[in-house]
Amino acid sequence: MIDSVSGTATEGVLDTASPQFVDPAERGTLDREDFMKLFVTQLQYQDPMAPMESAEMASQMAQFNMVDLMHKNTEAMETLVAAYQAQSRLGSLSLLGREIQYEGTGIPVDESGPRPFYLEAKTPSVSTTVTILDVSGTTVRTLDIGPLGEGRQSLEWDGLDGSGNPVPAGTYTVRIDARDGLGEPVEVSSWTTGTVEGIAYTDENEPLLSIAGGPEISIYDIWKVNDTE
Repeated sequence: MIDSVSGTATEGVLDTASPQFVDPAERGTLDREDFMKLFVTQLQYQDPMAPMESAEMASQMAQFNMVDLMHKNTEAMETLVAAYQAQSRLGSLSLLGREIQYEGTGIPVDESGPRPFYLEAKTPSVSTTVTILDVSGTTVRTLDIGPLGEGRQSLEWDGLDGSGNPVPAGTYTVRIDARDGLGEPVEVSSWTTGTVEGIAYTDENEPLLSIAGGPEISIYDIWKVNDTE
């Protein structure tokens, strides 16, 4: 290398100060420390006969400050996310043993009869038939509940089968067939009741609730937490 001041050759300068490169596949972005190293190296190797203009220097310092601010914002966001996840974990523990209402098609029946079950039509229907099936898929009761309007409506089932006998305790499946005035299907959501008997967490620390005799649901699927007696 030729010295820019003396014009004489200098040996080994590049060998001792040359940057260490890494595989681009292993490192595709620059962080705050990388940016600072580049900035300092640029100052170190600039031509002393043509130093960096003050405006250019100010521009690069502003860029560095922006990188630093983004880094601090990222750290602050990570702290907020960690706090939210910890709060979510603690909050989900309070649901253990609680009765909740969530979207589903299973209707539990215990010694007191069927648990609360609700229907919600996306658009009004003129006719609605509800079929209740046992665990083997056998129909135990068919209910003609007529039209469904807007909003959630309670399903009125007394827990009896088609012969008027009480059905055994267990979880039954509700199948809904709703039609509009032209005989076209109407989409109907159903909301059932269950008791939270366990909690698990995803890799993202989101709570998953295990429902007694039912599925595993997200905490965001809850419509209502019933009052404790």
